[in-house]
Amino acid sequence: MPRKILITDSLFVFDEHVAQMKAAGFDPTRLDKVKATEAELVEAISGCEGYILGGVEQVTEPVIRAGAGHLKVISFTGADYGAFIPVADFATQNGIAITNCPGANASAVAEFALTYILMLARRIPQLTMQGGKDFYIADEFSAMTVGVLGYGFIGQKVASMLKTLGFRVIVSSRSNSPRIAQDGLKPVTIDELVTQSDVLTIHVDKKSGAGLITASQVNKMKSGAGLVNTCDDSVIDSAALLARLARGEIFFAGDHVDLKAPAGCPAGQFIKTNASIAFNTRQANKLASDWATQSVINLMTGKDDPYIVNPEYKKYAKAA
Repeated sequence: MPRKILITDSLFVFDEHVAQMKAAGFDPTRLDKVKATEAELVEAISGCEGYILGGVEQVTEPVIRAGAGHLKVISFTGADYGAFIPVADFATQNGIAITNCPGANASAVAEFALTYILMLARRIPQLTMQGGKDFYIADEFSAMTVGVLGYGFIGQKVASMLKTLGFRVIVSSRSNSPRIAQDGLKPVTIDELVTQSDVLTIHVDKKSGAGLITASQVNKMKSGAGLVNTCDDSVIDSAALLARLARGEIFFAGDHVDLKAPAGCPAGQFIKTNASIAFNTRQANKLASDWATQSVINLMTGKDDPYIVNPEYKKYAKAA
């Protein structure tokens, strides 16, 4: 009897990937829900040895318990697996490997962030929205400083594109300062980043980014500065941000953040997408699907995989 692989959502894992899994002797089945409930996942995971997490559902302890004893691998189609598998340690302790796709969507998110940066730099939302302005004298790119917070796959791509366009680029990173200097950029502290940036763009994961930009640092941002956030709301002090937006002091552009424009916020000062979309290009989805599918096949056929994020799962799997 073919071994089962659960696939959630229908955006990732194309027909060719389903065929690839079948050719390897597996039985892939879809739970075509963008955000499956815990109850739906508990039922769907029964008997499955593999699970490709393609939606935005939360993997909880009851889901892991329902898969314990047969589930071997959870393959996440993005990079920040911790935001969707908050019980990763519990999965590890049940001998379940977790893989992700670091960098698969980096170009897509970087391009999206760059689009927002250019819009804020030239005040496009404010100059096009009803109730906005008719006139604004902008600085050219060469006269502007863009600060990049975080220097992983996405931050590196954003910085490279900005540098090519002629911006002065400064970068703050907790762990990648040597790479920043190697790339010919200036590493700075977060305080320096917020005070010097004409536009600030954030590229950190949810876990390491929480609370990174404090209220004090929000208040140090230049008057008229722009802030681009394609990450989680928790990175920046929301109350301080909304207060400055309400006073018309700074500009904000976000990808599916929970924030809402504060009362009195001028037209074009606050924009965001209706749903998470920065990652969504055909090429990024295809690459993530390629990697996630191969990871599942590798681990279900006894091979190693380069995208395992919890190698310590092995000692628990052996104990079981």
